[in-house]
Amino acid sequence: MSLRERFNISRLAIKYSWLTICFWLIVTVSGLFAFSGLKYALFPDVAFPVVVVNAKAPLENVVETEAQLTKAIEIPLQSLEGLKDIYSSTYSGQTVINLVFYGGTSLESSTKQVERAVEQLSLPPETTLDVIPFNLNESTAISYAITSERKKLRELTTIAKEKIIPSITSLPGVLKVNLLGEASPQEEEND
Repeated sequence: MSLRERFNISRLAIKYSWLTICFWLIVTVSGLFAFSGLKYALFPDVAFPVVVVNAKAPLENVVETEAQLTKAIEIPLQSLEGLKDIYSSTYSGQTVINLVFYGGTSLESSTKQVERAVEQLSLPPETTLDVIPFNLNESTAISYAITSERKKLRELTTIAKEKIIPSITSLPGVLKVNLLGEASPQEEEND
């Protein structure tokens, strides 16, 4: 019998099938114990801080809002230390600016930096501004859109505020719910 035939693993596995089965059972059980023993804390907690600036002003349309609100906020914030990217969404009378900072940057210091920068901005009168810290490791963002061919924006806003938002807010684990795209006073007058 040659050396090749003597150490033929397939032949040995078939000849000693009980040993083969026991070996794979031990590997499987060991793997299950090792996997169940893993703790979530063993995975690195890498912070990806995002600061959201939500601003509202009594402006007529999206073009005015972008020119007087979005650009007025976005341009000065581009020079912030540690800023990786900036994204904005403009709606009629409202803008949402997402400031993404490099991983490992402190969310608290990034938020304070943004708050100091927006305090110095010159914005249209009656502008309300919220700076919202957002840690991607701690929460999940889900967006819902409601539309109707028969109902006006004002009616959809009322439905969202009175029925949908309270239902979602009452769910366990939901920290907050924001309503975007609600009718501005000028749009309500035009209805």
